[in-house]
Amino acid sequence: HVAARGTREEQVRLEALRRRTGRLALVLRKRGLRASVRVEHGDPADEILRAANPGDLIAMTTHGYGGFKRWIFGSVAEKICLNAGVPVFVFRGKAPAARHRTLEGALA
Repeated sequence: HVAARGTREEQVRLEALRRRTGRLALVLRKRGLRASVRVEHGDPADEILRAANPGDLIAMTTHGYGGFKRWIFGSVAEKICLNAGVPVFVFRGKAPAARHRTLEGALA
């Protein structure tokens, strides 16, 4: 996860994020996979691409914006898919009825 620098409230949110992603990494490790957690500051796509090593798999959610929103916000997932030197697994996230479509839901 990549987050902007911010206030104390942001630090609390980042700690919660580290705990949540740490739990997910633990589930993956228990299943025999190599998993690590990093929280970085900067442009999300650039930081994710910089962190990827040979043999890695980048797994990420996407908001699925199209049209005007995509033009305004860009697409982190698209930039990563086009520039990553490793495989990328992209899936829709945040859909209320689609917990099973998230990586956490799939592993539950």
